[in-house]
Amino acid sequence: MTVTNPQIIKKVSNLSERNRPKTWDTVMGQDDIKSSLREMIARYKKLGHMPPHLMFKGPSGTGKTTIAYIYANEFLEGGIKRDVNFFEFNGSDDRGIKVMQEKIKPLTRIVNIIIIFISEADRLTDEAQGALRRITELTQNARFIFDLNEENKIIDAMKSRCAEFTFRPLDEDHIIERIYQVFDAEGIKSTMDTEEENAIRHIIHTSRGDMRKIFNNLEKVITADKTINSQNILELNNSINIVADCVKQALAGDFDKAKNLIEDAYIMSGYSTDLLVDGFLDAIATTITNKELQVWAYIRLGELAHRLENSRRPLCPLWSFVGELWRASYLKRQ
Repeated sequence: MTVTNPQIIKKVSNLSERNRPKTWDTVMGQDDIKSSLREMIARYKKLGHMPPHLMFKGPSGTGKTTIAYIYANEFLEGGIKRDVNFFEFNGSDDRGIKVMQEKIKPLTRIVNIIIIFISEADRLTDEAQGALRRITELTQNARFIFDLNEENKIIDAMKSRCAEFTFRPLDEDHIIERIYQVFDAEGIKSTMDTEEENAIRHIIHTSRGDMRKIFNNLEKVITADKTINSQNILELNNSINIVADCVKQALAGDFDKAKNLIEDAYIMSGYSTDLLVDGFLDAIATTITNKELQVWAYIRLGELAHRLENSRRPLCPLWSFVGELWRASYLKRQ
């Protein structure tokens, strides 16, 4: 079935969203999941029954939202009609029990068949998940799709009421192929030489296969005349490498230089805290050879990631983490 409904995604200027796949055949990777979902739609439509609720688990940028849209567009009669038969919520914003009772529960009383898509469902409170457990159990015409990264934050009662699908990171060669498809679609000129491909592969590595991050990073190096070249990408990679240099300087005992480097990465280069945490993750693995110190650094990094989620001043926990690296190295020399 070819998706033609223009409402499947909103009109946006973001490179990643503008080129989001709209059909099963244009989605790269996740072949087992695509096959299972297509068979599920065909089987339940033939039987005249409602399919189960769905739970999509896995890292960011691996196609969970894209496949949720395609599945809904194919399952719903006439395709997706936003706020008519397809309703979308974000678990980070709409996370409490009040939202479940006042917004989501009333939707399940709609006579027509609808799909309710909740992204970042792992951010829902336990109380909200408990309410959803009962809602999903009783509804006749509504089907839920839950999108989440951290399965351990979902209560067992919710999991037991869903068909679960685990999304895996995309193959690097598939990502390269997709990038050049988008370049062609956007009319972006590239050299397609070995140097450029190696630079792009570095972006893929530092983005950990997250397609959204990859395209957001690439968008920073596309010029006004839609040109991209390896030098632009290498400049971006040099900014990413600031994080690794920061770790090296802290471990070498130069706190001021390490602090300045992380400030440059966050303020001057404009990198998100997620990207900085990913950079620290790589740097710990490649820079710290002492196993005891490496394990300690991973624990501190986990604390940093938690603090950044709740901080209005990201530089403070970033400075603190750099200080911990410097202090650990200093104490080790005593």
